[in-house]
Amino acid sequence: MVLLVMRVASTAQVLDPNDMLLDYYKLLELKNPQMQGRINIHPSIVNSYQKDSLTWNPWGEYLISLDDKKKTLELLPVRAKISFNSNYSRSYNDGAVWQGRGLTTQAQAGFTGRYGRIKYTFAPVVYWSQNRAFELAENTNPDINQYNYQFNERGFIDYVQRFGLDNFFNFHLGQSEIRTVFNWFTVGLSTQNIVFGPAQRNSILLGNSGGMMPHLDLGTDRPVNTLLGQLEGKIYWGRMTESGYNNELSTNPNQYFTALSLGYSPKWIKGLHFGVNRVFYKRWQDFVFSDYITAIARFDPPEDRVFGNDDLDQTGSFTMRWTYPEVGFEAYLEFAKSDFGGNIFRFEPEHGRAFTVGFIKLLEFDQIDVKLNYEHTTIGQPKNSIFRRYNRYYSHSVVRNGFTHQGQLLGAGIGPGSNNSWFDAKIYFNRSMIGGTMQRIRFDDDYFFANFARKENHDFQWSWGLQYERLMNSGRLGLEINYTDRQSIYFIEGRNQGNVYAALSFVKVL
Repeated sequence: MVLLVMRVASTAQVLDPNDMLLDYYKLLELKNPQMQGRINIHPSIVNSYQKDSLTWNPWGEYLISLDDKKKTLELLPVRAKISFNSNYSRSYNDGAVWQGRGLTTQAQAGFTGRYGRIKYTFAPVVYWSQNRAFELAENTNPDINQYNYQFNERGFIDYVQRFGLDNFFNFHLGQSEIRTVFNWFTVGLSTQNIVFGPAQRNSILLGNSGGMMPHLDLGTDRPVNTLLGQLEGKIYWGRMTESGYNNELSTNPNQYFTALSLGYSPKWIKGLHFGVNRVFYKRWQDFVFSDYITAIARFDPPEDRVFGNDDLDQTGSFTMRWTYPEVGFEAYLEFAKSDFGGNIFRFEPEHGRAFTVGFIKLLEFDQIDVKLNYEHTTIGQPKNSIFRRYNRYYSHSVVRNGFTHQGQLLGAGIGPGSNNSWFDAKIYFNRSMIGGTMQRIRFDDDYFFANFARKENHDFQWSWGLQYERLMNSGRLGLEINYTDRQSIYFIEGRNQGNVYAALSFVKVL
C-alpha cells in the first residue's frame, strides 16, 4: 500500500462536496462498526476515527491520522479542478461552486489545527466560471429576473439558472469553522456543508447542492453513549443571502435560518439509526427574539389553505438507516413533510410529503471491492394538492428567496417538484477507483401537472457518466466524463439537447 499521508498531528479530515473521499469515508463507516460514526448529522469536517483501528481500509494511509494532542497545526491538501459543460449549466452536489456553460476552474487549500479546547479549520474555495450563454426559459413575468427560475408555481425562489452575462470569480469560505469542545459538547461558527440524513444524492432538507451559509451551531461534538444507546443532536442559527438575480419584488436580501437535528441509535438493535430534522426560515426583518427557539418550541398547525403561516416556512423530516457491516449492506430513507404543523399524519399522510429511499451494497473480492448504490427521490406534490394546497418545497409566497443561499439550493439538487432515480457503481482497487453512474431526472412535476396535459411536455433527462481516481505518491488524480440527453427542455415539446460534461482534478498532499 502506497504511503501518501503520514501526519500524526492533525485534528480533522475535510470531506469536500463532490470529492471522492466523501464517498470513501461513507464506506469506512459502513464497514467499520467500531468507528464512532455519524448517526443523522453528516458534517464535512470529521474527526471521529482513528485509522489504525480500522479493519476495512483498502486505501490505508491516505486518510489523515488523528490524535489527542492539545496543540496542532497542519496544512490541508491542495485541490485543483477544471471542468467543462458543452451546451448548458450542469452543477450537482458540488457545494459553493457553480458550473456554468464552458470552463469552470476551482481551487481549495487551507489548514486545520487545535489549540486546547479550540478546533479550527480554514478550507475556502475560489472558482472562476466562463459562464457562456445558453438558451434560458422564456421570461414572461416582468417581476422575475430573466436569469432566475421562471416556473414559480405556488411560491417564489431565488434559484439562479445563469449568473448574468459575463464570466466571474467567486470566493466562499467553504469547509471552514472554529469551535470549542468540552468533552462531548460543542459550540461552533462555521460555513461547512451539513447533510441531514443518510441520502447520498438528494438530501431533502440539507445537502451539498450549494454553499452553506455562515451559521452558529450548538450540540454534541460526536455521538454520545447512553444507557439507551447513542444520541446526537444540534441546533443551528444562520443567515441566508440572496444572489442579486432574484425576482424584482424581493424586499428581503437576507433571511433568518434555524434548524434542529436529532439522531438516535438504539442499544438493542445493532446498526439501526433514526433521525428527526426541522428547518425554518423567514425574512430577516421579521425576526423576533422567540425565533431563537423556533426549531425547538414551535408546533402550531398551519391553516388548510395555500398560504397559511406566512411569516415563515417550515419543513421536517424523519430518517432511518439500517446497516449490516458483516455483509456490507445499508438501506435508508428520508420522509419529509412541508408546512406540517402539529397534525402531521391525520387522514392524508401524503399531504406535503417528499421522500428519498435507497440502498448501498459492498461486494468484497480478493483484489477489489465493488460498491453499488441506488437512490430514488420524489419532491413533487401528491394528488391531494389539487384541493389542499401548500407552498411547495424550497419556495414561498412571502419569503421570496425560498430555501436558497446566494442563488443555489440548500436541499435536493434536482430542484422543486422534481423526481430522480440514480444508480452508481464503483470498483475500488488498491490504488485506484473506477466508477459509472446512470441517472434519470424529471423536472418540476408541480409546474407540469398544473399547466400541461400531454406526457410529451415533461422536461426530463437521462445521463450516463464514468469516473476514475488514481492514488499517487504525493496525491491523487481524478477524471470524470458525463453525457446528458435532455428532452422537452422548459416543457417545450421537441426542444431537445445533449450536454457533455468533463472534469480533471488533482490533489496535492503538502
